Amino acid sequence: MTIDNNSIFGECDLGNISYKVKNKVKKYSLLLLIIILSCSKAPVDDAANVVINYLTTTDEKKLHDYLDRDSIQYIETLKKDAGTMYPYIWVHHDNNAIWEVVAVSRTGNEAWVTVQCVKHKKLNAIGMTIKHRLIKENGQWKISLKGELPKND
Repeated sequence: MTIDNNSIFGECDLGNISYKVKNKVKKYSLLLLIIILSCSKAPVDDAANVVINYLTTTDEKKLHDYLDRDSIQYIETLKKDAGTMYPYIWVHHDNNAIWEVVAVSRTGNEAWVTVQCVKHKKLNAIGMTIKHRLIKENGQWKISLKGELPKND
């Protein structure tokens, strides 16, 4: 900045200031980008994605995409006997819900995924923690509801 003695306000070199401002904006933008990237969560595990997708679907046909063969067969039997599967399986499903992954553990072809509800249409579901067992079926993680559904006597 140069000051002209003939002017009360002085004179400034806008070209130089513009360069300095652009340079500082670039530095702060880079710093902000680094902070954002370092604070973002790690990508969700593929087994955890199956659980989240399962809990956020309300389409019965899509539900089968996330369950193993034995669970699908058992649900179909429940539907025949009870006329509906809602009391057994749809209780926590909400396509606008948000579930956060709490833990994932894996041993060979078996995984355990624990998720916690952050947003749900049913307020009493918020904060709820659910743990699902998954097994590998044809190379894909599938939820196994074995032992989680009522016995069909």
